[in-house]
Amino acid sequence: MNYQQSNSEPALSRQLLDILHGSWMTQALHAACALRIPDHLHAGAHAPEAIARASDAYEPSVHRLLRALCAIGACREEPDGAFHLTDLGQLLRDDHPQSLRAWVLWWSEHLWTLWGELDESVRSGQSARARLTGTQGFAHLERDPAAAATFNRALAQLTQLTVATVTAAFDFRPFRTIVDVGGGHGQLLAAILHAAPSARGVLFDLPHALQGARDLMLRESIAHRCDVVAGDFFEAVPPAADAYVIKSVLHDWNDDRCVSILRTCREAMTPVSRLLIVEQVLPDVFRDDPIHRSLARSDLTMLIAHGAGERTQAQFRALLDRAGLAALRLIPAGITFSVIECVPARP
Repeated sequence: MNYQQSNSEPALSRQLLDILHGSWMTQALHAACALRIPDHLHAGAHAPEAIARASDAYEPSVHRLLRALCAIGACREEPDGAFHLTDLGQLLRDDHPQSLRAWVLWWSEHLWTLWGELDESVRSGQSARARLTGTQGFAHLERDPAAAATFNRALAQLTQLTVATVTAAFDFRPFRTIVDVGGGHGQLLAAILHAAPSARGVLFDLPHALQGARDLMLRESIAHRCDVVAGDFFEAVPPAADAYVIKSVLHDWNDDRCVSILRTCREAMTPVSRLLIVEQVLPDVFRDDPIHRSLARSDLTMLIAHGAGERTQAQFRALLDRAGLAALRLIPAGITFSVIECVPARP
């Protein structure tokens, strides 16, 4: 039987190649951020020669990178040959209020090699990082201060994207004391304390994750209402608070470790305390759309990085049952995030 090409196949081939080749954009953004090209453009270096001098890089190659940045919408080129940042490109500046530079560096440097091991993680269900480095969880950050600084800044930048939707979705004002478990630099807790002006907060995380937290609390003028406490949420968390918030933590750990974290929170809670889990919740059925692609990307990232993953609503309920907690309600908090409000389960 002779094969006949359908009219749709060339278009499908181009679509598949676009998906396959998309990684070049990741590394173009990485090169721009590593060389601080967006910062130099913002500072006034607009000609390729000036940008190359400021970046200590080879001018013809810088010119080519600038054209590539134009092709993906981060820069624009003027008729006189000068380059300028677009609104999207401004987010690559280190000093922009909504900067994503640290996340670009983390994704393109520290996660890049792990993606090449996805097939092995799918075969084994194990973290690629654990296979490559011999470390579990976040132990690799404890021995690499530079990587820890990039990671914690990257997470702070991502958290900043969701704080408004979380505080709009859930009313924190009834609580007097709020503990942010694994809260990093404290972006979410700062937003919560602004939304609940009568509350006091406790920011709780490992020491390396808290670097910069006190400075943020001072900048937000809430340092007098917030304690910064170092500790390990597998061992204990500050007791007897009205509310415990735990955002984007459970997806880093397998089910058994998640249950350990949740039990630690349960042991600290009073009978009327609330545990507020802020996580992405997977749909029961995936389809081809941007939101589901974002969730799938995050889920596979957790697989290669931690041997963990995102979860469905039913999977969260199973974890809560094992930990002695009961879910009261699930509240949408943005495009992909939800707040799962929990209480201690009745004996």
